Amino acid sequence: MLLAPNDTIRVIALAHAKEGQRDALKQAFIQIIDKVRQEDGCLGYQFHVDQSDPNQFLMDEIWRDQAALDKHGQTDYFLNLVKTIEPLLAEPLLVRVFSPIY
Repeated sequence: MLLAPNDTIRVIALAHAKEGQRDALKQAFIQIIDKVRQEDGCLGYQFHVDQSDPNQFLMDEIWRDQAALDKHGQTDYFLNLVKTIEPLLAEPLLVRVFSPIY
């Protein structure tokens, strides 16, 4: 389903696991997915792995509006995820936030 331009927010986060930390990083993300998908304002939340590099992951999120995204960012499980994954990353998490224009 395609959404018309509105107040929705799309977040793309790229995570690159350190050598030997792929499974731990993957599990850390998987543990919160069901909780996030149940949040009010979460329209989509998908976790992907790069087909050519299994140490690269992408989180693709769609939120109803900025307020829903802000609320998500304050949940205990999200804040715990940030702390958990930091030592597992080969480089800082890359997060980009997008708004629809057309």
